Amino acid sequence: MWLELLKTKDEAFVIFKKIKVAAELESGCQMKAFRTNCGGEFSSGIFVTFCRENEIKHNTTTPYTLPWWSVVIRVLLRWRGAY
Repeated sequence: MWLELLKTKDEAFVIFKKIKVAAELESGCQMKAFRTNCGGEFSSGIFVTFCRENEIKHNTTTPYTLPWWSVVIRVLLRWRGAY
């Protein structure tokens, strides 16, 4: 799992491309899919076009569901050294 914190939502596409390269280099495989929340920063025209051109499936979670938030909370607590 890769985690990057964004200062602003407009950084999402640049950070996504950075994570994509890192994941592909580390795994030796091409990215086929990824999952995000339903945020608008992941549904912009440039993002959708990039995923379509690279044959990447974009899965989304249901916003504010307990399973999703429990993962977010665990990641943040680990990041802060509190878990």
